[in-house]
Amino acid sequence: MSRKRKIVIWDTNARRASEISRNFGMAMQHTGIHHDLEIMSEPPLVARMGLSGRLPVLEVDGMLWNWKIGEGIPEEAAVKLLYLLEENIEAETGNKENGA
Repeated sequence: MSRKRKIVIWDTNARRASEISRNFGMAMQHTGIHHDLEIMSEPPLVARMGLSGRLPVLEVDGMLWNWKIGEGIPEEAAVKLLYLLEENIEAETGNKENGA
């Protein structure tokens, strides 16, 4: 069982952020890979993070990820990202177990 990561959806467009959240929820059901999901949509925080003009942005463990500026993230892209995160978690776990 992998450890859970927190995925933050940064977007000031409420409809798009909800669509992305729904797509990630469906992707998690499809893959069986579950992470905590949060939406951050407050314009002052978005501006403070320097994300204005780049939305939507996903934050995973402090790293930022863009799909396409101004577009929602489809379920297929969410599935691919979940598998990449799973591979990354397995690699991290393997490195710790091997003393790296």
